[in-house]
Amino acid sequence: MRTSVTKPPLSQHVSAQDTSATPRTRATPDVLKRLKGFCWPGWLSAFLIVAFVLLTISCQASEPFIPAKVYEQVNEDGREWTYDTTWQNIRKLNADLSREDYQDIAQDSLFIVSQMERLDRGSASAMSSRDTAEIVEEIEAQAAERTAEENLTQLTVAAQWLQDSFDNGDFSSATRSAIEVAVIARLVSSG
Repeated sequence: MRTSVTKPPLSQHVSAQDTSATPRTRATPDVLKRLKGFCWPGWLSAFLIVAFVLLTISCQASEPFIPAKVYEQVNEDGREWTYDTTWQNIRKLNADLSREDYQDIAQDSLFIVSQMERLDRGSASAMSSRDTAEIVEEIEAQAAERTAEENLTQLTVAAQWLQDSFDNGDFSSATRSAIEVAVIARLVSSG
């Protein structure tokens, strides 16, 4: 024998629901009492805004140090080709300096910087990191304190450090020296 089960009407079902799980739209008096003594100071808001701005500024990339055309060319070359041409380019750079031929040094040194980064890190980039910008700023500040003649001497010294570091396989130091050569060469060529 079958018994039929009848469902209660919908209106009875809704009214019979448990309403304890529904969210409350009004704060309880206890919460209001606790919040009454809390005041968000304006200086805290200003501090948080300044901290956020400084954080975002420090995380932003700087201007590219290496033009896209240069680092794309370096990345297209194989590692062995890059090593061989870097060796040649460094020797050419030092030969130009010894002849006091400064015409192409700024551009040649940027290409060497890109090649050194490729050898040091595996690929060349625009070198737009904050670290690179800080190195450039440091070198520019030091160069600003020297005379033009002292900068030419430092350019020759940095180029020799570049060659020595490269020959010893210390590509990280060679990259730093190449950046120094590029920055000083740019300052010397701009007058």
